Amino acid sequence: MLGNRRILKVGLIFGTVALLGSVLNFFTALYTGSIPFVNGHLVDIVIVILAIVGAIYFYKNFLNFGFLHLWQGVVLGFWTLLVAVNLISLFHYVYLEFINPDLLSEYKAFMINDFNLKKDAIIKEGSLGEAQEKLKGFIQAKSVDVVIHQIVLKFLPFPITIFSVFFASLALRKIEK
Repeated sequence: MLGNRRILKVGLIFGTVALLGSVLNFFTALYTGSIPFVNGHLVDIVIVILAIVGAIYFYKNFLNFGFLHLWQGVVLGFWTLLVAVNLISLFHYVYLEFINPDLLSEYKAFMINDFNLKKDAIIKEGSLGEAQEKLKGFIQAKSVDVVIHQIVLKFLPFPITIFSVFFASLALRKIEK
């Protein structure tokens, strides 16, 4: 039972570390004049993956005496992923809803401008109706919608995150003989 509590604590700690890295990435994007919800998806995915691998490595080497069973690594990896995703999405929501609601307007203006720039290419592809519906959705979006969209874009590319959890667990595992 003690091992399960340690897994939960390590997941919380490294999920918080992922949150801090994502907040740093968010404010760096703001500082450079970029809209964080448009750029930086890959960096946030890398931050979460590094937190997952770091949690598994830390648990194995510092809390479990150099041993790691596959199930421990998988549980810890998914727990860290879940904590990181929820904390980062909560930060995004609080920032958009309470700290800087004007960023939502900037995001919408960017999406409208991007649509207008790509309109000719969209017409050539024949998907103007779909693109206009998507744009209409962006215009009517609330901060909750933007946060959910960002969760889907940044943190739930399942092949990347699931494979990183399994590969880290397999690579770092060492079982008792």
